[in-house]
Amino acid sequence: MAGNKTSGRPEYTPTDDEREKVRVLKASGMSQEAIAEAIGISVPTLAKHFTSELDRGTAKVKPDSTLAQKCVGPVDLDDKELT
Repeated sequence: MAGNKTSGRPEYTPTDDEREKVRVLKASGMSQEAIAEAIGISVPTLAKHFTSELDRGTAKVKPDSTLAQKCVGPVDLDDKELT
């Protein structure tokens, strides 16, 4: 049944809100593992669907703990486990 597009799980499609969350969380210094967990997907799915957000996150968005809190709740930007 390989290649049958009618069986199995539907293809993941990121929302604009998820894309913004990824940009903010990446800019806040979170690891890909933590970002994937925060939005409820696997790291490979994050890497596949959010490549541009992960690349731009650190350069284009100023880290802001308030924005990160809106995405996932309180975040300690000095927490070494996030990076």
